[in-house]
Amino acid sequence: MKWLSSHKKQGILILAILLLAGIVVVSFLSVGSDTWLGRATESVISVIQKPFTAAGNAVRGALYRVTHSKELETENEELRARVAELEAELRDAKLSRVSILEMTRLEQALNENGLDAYDIVTTRVAALDRSNWYSAITIGAGTKDGVAKDDIVVAAEGLVGRVVSVGPHWAKVLCCIHDSQNVSFRVYRNLDILGVASGAGDGTLSGYLFDTGAVLETGDTLITSGMGLYPENIPIGRVASFRQDPDSRLVYLTVEPFTDFSKLNTVTVILMSENK
Repeated sequence: MKWLSSHKKQGILILAILLLAGIVVVSFLSVGSDTWLGRATESVISVIQKPFTAAGNAVRGALYRVTHSKELETENEELRARVAELEAELRDAKLSRVSILEMTRLEQALNENGLDAYDIVTTRVAALDRSNWYSAITIGAGTKDGVAKDDIVVAAEGLVGRVVSVGPHWAKVLCCIHDSQNVSFRVYRNLDILGVASGAGDGTLSGYLFDTGAVLETGDTLITSGMGLYPENIPIGRVASFRQDPDSRLVYLTVEPFTDFSKLNTVTVILMSENK
């Protein structure tokens, strides 16, 4: 007893060892038996084993990660590459569907406007000039495709503009809303009403009528007249507003273009030089 009082820590350790040894012996004799002692022993052992089992699993997991780190890294790289590949395939599939739909709409528009007799090239829009109301674009077709300067570019909604410079596989197009571009038009409701419009520098067109006595209405559709560079019957836009100057009697108008230049994906080039 004197020894125990002076060696408390050692005594507690010895008692713990004896207790564990006893549990082991009892479990060996009682585990699996359908007695109250066997069931109680199994319950005690399961409680004691839980922290040791969890610690063992953690150690095994850490060892596996260390010994297989290179293999896991390779598998992760392969998975990331496959995900990127699938994402690219999905984007291509979406773009293909969009392109097919836009090409169908372009073909219908050309047929409806009597432009199906022209040689054409349908191509993607490679770049948009966002600095000036999208009034200039670059397309993915050039001299190798038969595209030349002053060819006319249209979209499914209507007029886009004309080619101003061209390379083997690209061409730059100034849109009709550019402030340097002019287009002669007719009013679709009354084809005898003629005028000219140019880019207003704000994404719209502004112009005037030749006939001071012509009657114009808000919402009137304007189409190309066929005078100048542009073939006839290409939709341009809709009259947003107009006014008559009291001195000159000229009717001035603002035109909202049909084409949304900020969302152009596919366009058709009318090969004017091939059709002369």
